[in-house]
Amino acid sequence: MQVIGETTSTARAPRKRCVGERSVYHVTVSAKSGLPDPRGAALQKDVRDMGIRGLRSARVSDTYTITGDITHSCVERICRELLADTPVQDYSIGVLMEPASKGVHVIEIVYNPGEPDPAEDSIMKSIRDLGIEGVESVKTARRYYLGGLLNENTVKTIAGKLLMNPAIQHMVNG
Repeated sequence: MQVIGETTSTARAPRKRCVGERSVYHVTVSAKSGLPDPRGAALQKDVRDMGIRGLRSARVSDTYTITGDITHSCVERICRELLADTPVQDYSIGVLMEPASKGVHVIEIVYNPGEPDPAEDSIMKSIRDLGIEGVESVKTARRYYLGGLLNENTVKTIAGKLLMNPAIQHMVNG
């Protein structure tokens, strides 16, 4: 028997009123400005190991498309408590893909239509564990910012060899 006010490790978070109008939210999670981006540094090393010398900088962001009858404030909560490691990462809501700066190629790797998104079930379960209802789907992608003297063919080579599995994913240019 559970005493009122007592919690157990199996107790779920209380349900929060999150139901809003049907919406699609685009969330981007990135390393905070001024902090190192370990995934970007690893990518730079891998590109150098391929013999490509034009890459001067690389940053990596995770993107999420959250669809459902959910309020903006609940998406904020999902970002703060689940998607972003807030001491070292920032998040933004609503930006599909910002334009590239001069000398920076922005590409996004997404799953092909009909391919299952392996992170979706885990994220959906975690959202329910937060007590948030109304989310119908979460799709994930990874966005890469490649700076330097790279032509389109070199960017496609990097993407095809290092960033995606062409059998289940494809590249979207920014």
